[in-house]
Amino acid sequence: MSARLLLVGILAIIDRLRRPHRVASPGFNPRVAVLIPAYNEEKVIVRTIRSVLNSDYANLHVIVIDDGSSDQTAEVARAAYTAEIAAGRVQVLTKENGGKAAALNYALDLLTEEFYVGIDADTVIAADAISKLLPTLKTRSSAPWPETPRWATG
Repeated sequence: MSARLLLVGILAIIDRLRRPHRVASPGFNPRVAVLIPAYNEEKVIVRTIRSVLNSDYANLHVIVIDDGSSDQTAEVARAAYTAEIAAGRVQVLTKENGGKAAALNYALDLLTEEFYVGIDADTVIAADAISKLLPTLKTRSSAPWPETPRWATG
């Protein structure tokens, strides 16, 4: 098994070195909202928010949507990130429970950012995840977009 793991690791490194990496143009620096719908996630929400704030892309706005949790998800997030909330980098919203789609729609109605990314409340993203998405967003942003899409709530 060790030899197989070593071989897979070497092939992954070779693939990473061979594959061209797209880079967003220097003038392309849109504000990106990261939406985090959360239901009873008090044990992991701080870690998730921290992973987003540790992004190498600085022009972010983190929006946590507490979807009627019966635990202390919103309170834990607010207590852990008071400075970031005051600075406008983090926002914690609360709403009655309606499911993930309803929570995302709730936040979408309040967005002012040009782009948004949705992640689960128990997800830790890589520091370069958003900056790697930007070249794709730049390419697609020149295409005509319909009004902000809404998640199905049915």
